[in-house]
Amino acid sequence: MQIRQFGTRVRATATRTSSTPHRHFKYTGEFLAGQLVLTWEDRQAEGYMMGAMVLRLTAQGELKGKTTYVAVDSANVVSDDRTYWRGGSRQTVPAA
Repeated sequence: MQIRQFGTRVRATATRTSSTPHRHFKYTGEFLAGQLVLTWEDRQAEGYMMGAMVLRLTAQGELKGKTTYVAVDSANVVSDDRTYWRGGSRQTVPAA
């Protein structure tokens, strides 16, 4: 994820390469009081594939939180854990 900040306003882009074709996402939101709140959408499916992400800045400098969206195939609302740090990102999986 590449993030640009202008005051409290944030814009970001990301490319997910784990699927074919690659998926490109754009994010807009705000960073206040250690919290980053973003809305996002798939650039190839604007107005169709969208969601929200809420992250908090940890003492270790990570952004940790959740992304929430409607899964198109099941029509269910899905929330996934997310962790981002400088130089990369990873999807965290809750313990079974």
